[in-house]
Amino acid sequence: MKLIACGIIVALFLTTIVSVPAESQQPNQSEIKRYSVEAQSALSQRRPEEAASALEQLARLTPNAPEVFATLGTVYYTQGKTAEAARNFRRALRLNPELSEAEFMLGLCDAELGLYQDATRILEPAFRRPHDPGMERLNGLELQKAYVELGDYGKASAVFDELLRRYPDDPEILFFSSRLYADRAEQSMERLALVAPESVWIARAKATVHEYQKEYDAATLEYRNAIRIDPTQPGLHFALGRVFLEKSSQSPSVSEALREFEQESELQPQNPDVEYEIGDCYRRLGDSGQALAHLSNAVQYNPNFAEAQIGLGRILIDLNRPKDALDHLLTAVHDDGNNEITHYLLFSDYRTLGNRVDAQRELETFRRLHKMRNAQEAPSQARGIVKQTLESGTMVEPE
Repeated sequence: MKLIACGIIVALFLTTIVSVPAESQQPNQSEIKRYSVEAQSALSQRRPEEAASALEQLARLTPNAPEVFATLGTVYYTQGKTAEAARNFRRALRLNPELSEAEFMLGLCDAELGLYQDATRILEPAFRRPHDPGMERLNGLELQKAYVELGDYGKASAVFDELLRRYPDDPEILFFSSRLYADRAEQSMERLALVAPESVWIARAKATVHEYQKEYDAATLEYRNAIRIDPTQPGLHFALGRVFLEKSSQSPSVSEALREFEQESELQPQNPDVEYEIGDCYRRLGDSGQALAHLSNAVQYNPNFAEAQIGLGRILIDLNRPKDALDHLLTAVHDDGNNEITHYLLFSDYRTLGNRVDAQRELETFRRLHKMRNAQEAPSQARGIVKQTLESGTMVEPE
């Protein structure tokens, strides 16, 4: 983080005026002028060692000039001399408490020196009122570190949420954010294993880890263990059904998944996610009637469920009901206009209805989105459910 900070702080050099009160210039005016010029020249040319040497002499000659100490503190900070930097910032603030940038820099130093309470007192209000993009980024990174060290993970998470909002594609912020949540997850798991080693929650947590690592057989065993411990806990059969689908798209796995989803439905009879998965399993197994019934339930329970709208439109196309399918597909594309599957199904539906203009438009949109998706990593699963896809061999070109 220090190396990144240096580039930001260098920009501060060029906007810092090394000014000296007139009354201090009388005894050694020529020396003061010489060291001022040397310091400014070294700062503008990014030569911190020479700048520090000139500023040290200038500070000796002008002990009442707060700007000199603030600038010297900044140079020390970029050199990694954090303790010396902090001393100079404190000296500057004693001479002039209104030097806000010196106070901000002192907050950064306090964070690096382990004075986390002092650091948060300075950095937290500054983070709420950002004025410089580079400095607010550095502020946020140091502030979250201070909160983590203080054990205040709630505030640390809030800072990262705001940093991610301001800088959604910043690699360093993404890295430290993932580390924060990974560390918290690890701590929670250790605590869970300590306080409830034989509980349904530890079995479920182990199953989730295996599933994430694509160790599907191990995940299956842990989910079954969790169900044995507490067969009435919602979500366990659903999660196990998802494992079967992740493991294989072949009919035996789909049938196993369907059995788990139907058992989940007994625990959650009006859950749209469960109804969707049941309907999609029936679709894969070729039972359009059951697929239609359960997908209709999913849409009834949650009209804004885009994947269910897509699945229902797809089944209605298969049942040769293109007009009925159109309403559901248009609802889906309204909710998520970047879903390529919706546009392909709309192309197919419009073509069946004889609307060649709209069919061609949807096909072109599908091709554009399909090309974009292929250039990126596969999208993550939405809502923890299986997303609609186009099976191999189903795509056709217009006549």
